[in-house]
Amino acid sequence: MDYNKKAAKKKTNKKPLLSEQTKRRIAVACLVMFLVVSVGGYFIYFTGVLANVLTGVSYYRTDADGKAVSIYDAKVTELNYYYSAVYSQYRQYGILNDSITVDTVFNQADGTTYGDLLYESAADSLEQVILYNIEAEKAGYKSESADAAAEAMVETLRETAKSNNMTADDYLNALYGRGMTVRVFKDIVTRELMADEYKEYLLQTQFRPSEEEILLLRDMSPADYGTVTYNAYFFGAEYVEDQDPAKIEEAHKAAVAKAQAVVDSTVDPASFREACMGLLTGDALGRFALDADPTFNENAPSNAVKQQNQQLKDYLFSSDRQAGDVTVIEDEMGAYAVYFGSRNFDENPTVSYRVLYLENDEAVSGDAVKISAENTKLVQEINEIKAGVTDEASFISAVKLKSDEKSRLNSGALVTGITEASFDEIENIAESELVFSQWLFDANRAYGDMTIVERDQGVSLVYFVDSCPAWIDAEMASIAQTRLNEWVSSLDPQNLITYSIHTKNVDFMTY
Repeated sequence: MDYNKKAAKKKTNKKPLLSEQTKRRIAVACLVMFLVVSVGGYFIYFTGVLANVLTGVSYYRTDADGKAVSIYDAKVTELNYYYSAVYSQYRQYGILNDSITVDTVFNQADGTTYGDLLYESAADSLEQVILYNIEAEKAGYKSESADAAAEAMVETLRETAKSNNMTADDYLNALYGRGMTVRVFKDIVTRELMADEYKEYLLQTQFRPSEEEILLLRDMSPADYGTVTYNAYFFGAEYVEDQDPAKIEEAHKAAVAKAQAVVDSTVDPASFREACMGLLTGDALGRFALDADPTFNENAPSNAVKQQNQQLKDYLFSSDRQAGDVTVIEDEMGAYAVYFGSRNFDENPTVSYRVLYLENDEAVSGDAVKISAENTKLVQEINEIKAGVTDEASFISAVKLKSDEKSRLNSGALVTGITEASFDEIENIAESELVFSQWLFDANRAYGDMTIVERDQGVSLVYFVDSCPAWIDAEMASIAQTRLNEWVSSLDPQNLITYSIHTKNVDFMTY
């Protein structure tokens, strides 16, 4: 027997694991899944959903152990919101123009572009909002107006989009890039308005000096007070891409020469303006359109001038300064052309007050009978509100809760620096405005006094705050702003707060 001979295999009929019908079903399912993923991915990317998922910038605070602790993560959409604001500012001031764009390299050494600088500035702006809101929470401050103000902004947005034959979301995408929707926009501006409301609260309370304090400071340092009226224009040295020291020096000399040419041609404010215009082009020249004069500064307090340039402040507030004096003030970025007009202590009385405004919905009808009837209802409502006002704080709360003038809610509708002459400038002034002016500037007017002002457009409840000379009013505002700036700087004196811009995420969502 041959044991090496293989036995014949037994024939079997095995069933396939998957039937042909099942295979076809799986193939179809895979194709459908591929299409769903592809279309879904296309939809997610091009509708900007990822811009609300991907982080645009992260903020950290270094703790005592040197560890970076996360404070806040902003999505790409939020960073783009602030980027858009910074971009508009750069265009307005002529930093960006037809020849210098966001893609222009600012620093050849590391390849930093102007676009990179804009995103850094945007991150800085957002950091301020974050810090204000953190401090407000620590202080137990509760926003009363941010939601209403944000809702009003959304309504204005919808109307603007409609007038341009666009949906609100499409309009937002055009302004801020993919992913910006009405809901996202409202969330972002609400946080911004909350910060602004707390800032206004600090400016009006904690940091605002009294009239007595201003007078004491003036007596201690008379050279630092009063206001100046002057013309000034800054000629920046043109950017040198390769950072060659010799070229930088030449660019600086060219800026100084322009400033010198202006002062050499100046005999009065009008000639100063004309001389500046003769040396400018593009957006910079456009700022002078319609007889505008961006060089003119009227009744500027010393703190405001100091923030612009310390040397400029020292020159303008010098005790020997005479009307018509001109000079060139250099700094490392360029040079100022300066024309001195006057220095004074404007003793004209100014008043401050708050306004709660209810709009007359019948005003658009033009029907005098309907307007009058609606105003009667509004006056009744105003009187009910007035009855509940016990002090300035309660009036502010009423404004934030009920006023129809949403753009002024954050400040509690505070109006400052109003002079009697400002009413004289109103053409065809209504009788109600004349009566209001007389009420405001009555010598017997006192803090907490209230009056009702009727107009065709609506009815206002006015709460009188105070009256003081114009120069003191200007100093109050200037010193309050300086103190606020110092306070903000004190929040992070050791630069323990840092941020990281997620450039890849930003670039991925930019088109």
